Amino acid sequence: MRPRGEYPSENYTMRRAKHGARYANRVQEALIGASVALLRAPIEHLNLPLRAQNRLAQIGVSRVGDLVHYQDKDLLKVDGFGLSSLRELHAAIDDAIARHGDLLTDETVGADLSENNSSDQEDIAEPVMVATSSEPIGADLFSIWNGFLAKIPARSRDVIIARMGGRDRPLTLEALGRQFGLTRERVRQVQQKVMVRFQLETGVADRLADVLTQILSSRSSPLYLATLPAEDSWFQHVRNPEALLDFLIDHLLKGKFGTFKIHGRGVVSRCSLPEWERKLHTARSFVADNSSAGLTESALKLAVGAIAGVEAEELQEELWRHATTYAHFAERDGERILVAHGRGVDQMVTMVLESSCEPLHYREIAARVERAYGVQDVRRVHNSSDTVGYLLGRGVYGLRRHIPVSVSEGRYLASLCESLVKEGPIGRQWHTREMLADIEDQEPLSCSLSHYDLSVLLQTESDLHYAGRQIWTAKTHGRGGVHARIDIRNAIEAALEEEGKPMAAIEIHRRISTIRGLGNTFQVHPRGRLIRVGPAMWGLSDRDVDVACDELAEVLNKLYLLLSERGRAFHVSELLEALRWRDKDAAVGWQTFGVAQVDSRFRCFAGDYLGLAGWTATNRISMHEAIAEALPVLKVGASVSKVQEVVEAQLERGVSTDLVRAALRGLGASYDRLRGVWTLAEDFDLEDDETSRESS
Repeated sequence: MRPRGEYPSENYTMRRAKHGARYANRVQEALIGASVALLRAPIEHLNLPLRAQNRLAQIGVSRVGDLVHYQDKDLLKVDGFGLSSLRELHAAIDDAIARHGDLLTDETVGADLSENNSSDQEDIAEPVMVATSSEPIGADLFSIWNGFLAKIPARSRDVIIARMGGRDRPLTLEALGRQFGLTRERVRQVQQKVMVRFQLETGVADRLADVLTQILSSRSSPLYLATLPAEDSWFQHVRNPEALLDFLIDHLLKGKFGTFKIHGRGVVSRCSLPEWERKLHTARSFVADNSSAGLTESALKLAVGAIAGVEAEELQEELWRHATTYAHFAERDGERILVAHGRGVDQMVTMVLESSCEPLHYREIAARVERAYGVQDVRRVHNSSDTVGYLLGRGVYGLRRHIPVSVSEGRYLASLCESLVKEGPIGRQWHTREMLADIEDQEPLSCSLSHYDLSVLLQTESDLHYAGRQIWTAKTHGRGGVHARIDIRNAIEAALEEEGKPMAAIEIHRRISTIRGLGNTFQVHPRGRLIRVGPAMWGLSDRDVDVACDELAEVLNKLYLLLSERGRAFHVSELLEALRWRDKDAAVGWQTFGVAQVDSRFRCFAGDYLGLAGWTATNRISMHEAIAEALPVLKVGASVSKVQEVVEAQLERGVSTDLVRAALRGLGASYDRLRGVWTLAEDFDLEDDETSRESS
């Protein structure tokens, strides 16, 4: 790299010897064609970088004409003024001359390509886009352009046609520089000089601007370059309109018109490519930002049209298409409403829920999403439904507008629940079912709500703390923070610990309801220490079992082998006999049954039957099937003891008379008090009864 203030490098000297002395004084030679007005203009007129202007001021250059006294080598001696500054200065002079309208001769243009260009004097071959003999000369754009190309040197014409893409795709300045042995800057200067001369000699720019303005006036669709010959006769003979017109508009009308591609095809517009890209970004952002504002499609189109403006009036539909590519509209009251923006499942689910007048099960949501957008994974739809919607039923999701009360009414109902919780026992947790039942007495408006609806209102309109599973409590402040939801199983175990003995299910429900809200379907499930120790009785496995742990483990192993060999389930009443515990109390059988319930090797079936894990049935006759054997005697009338005898024979175990009576009532039998027997209608058919049970 050459140190500052020294002469040019050896490479520069070699280039000077190769190309002759003319390259040693490029600045002076460029000024030969300058007008007097340009020579008298201040140096700032050249719009040089501030760094170059400061270096020239150091040697006393204040006007453009002062540069006539300096050769290139003198300028390169100035500290900080290198080859790049010299190139910038030469290009700035060329630009200034073009702005002043100095005519360029054929020799000037040709000399820029090569000093010894003998081909410039040769007969010019027919250009690529020469008009046919039938075309009028000088009447249309193509004839004017063709005539101009015929007047300039062949290699200059080749540069322009190559830059334009007349023979193939447009070549870059770098590629043309390699082809002609020039720098890309020299190629750019040649191109500029040719286009300046074309404008000075033909005045095409004004005519081209007028024609394009007229075509674009009040247009509602994009103006494609390829269709310009069909739009106006002035373009009719142009055979490659995208290449020629794109080139001419870009070099003659820059700032007035812009060219860019839409759907892979070139268009011309009164806005430039950067302006169009800004409009695309603005319109897309506007639609995305207002996706939840409830704008109608017509109002949104007006806004997008305003973004397009007069300069892109013909591109409004294209701008709308681009801005709403990922927009989702829902039909509501005869209008399309913007409800979401994006391409994820969340936006699809939002559109479906917004379009529905009622909450939907997530499987129905998935079906509607599939019809509108194609197949989507049901699990993803389910997750998205939980994200964008509210749970308004078992597997049913909806939006706030699906809750049958207004915003003000919902806020009022939530305040009633909030007062109920805050005025209740400190620390108590409430289920939404309980709150709904309490406020129904004082506010009939709540009768239209489900407990799911109320839970949503409490989430959005109240200051209560949600503990999960529709359990609510008042917020507490300080070191304790908010209350965590009391787990049902932990609460049951705590109640049993406190009681010190087994408890009935109804007693457990009553005890827990004083500290935690419970739904209508309260059930106790065996798990961990919690086991059944009797009919509707619950206890703890490490406290309420009258069998030692070691012995109990052996009993379960024996029971597992018995079930494997037997292939049929045991009823809880049969366990003592099966284990040969004839001296044990019946409670031990229930305790063993309860411990087996929490053992992964076993499975409990309806009717208090115990089988093995993996079994799908008990392989035992059911109560319904057993009582069917008593139908012949029931049609003529039979006592409960007689029916009990038949049922026990079929079930191979004892059953209580209460259970038999319940089964008889289930069949529709009636009790004749005078005779003391149960009877069925003579036309009763068990198959019809089973069919009705299945349908119900």
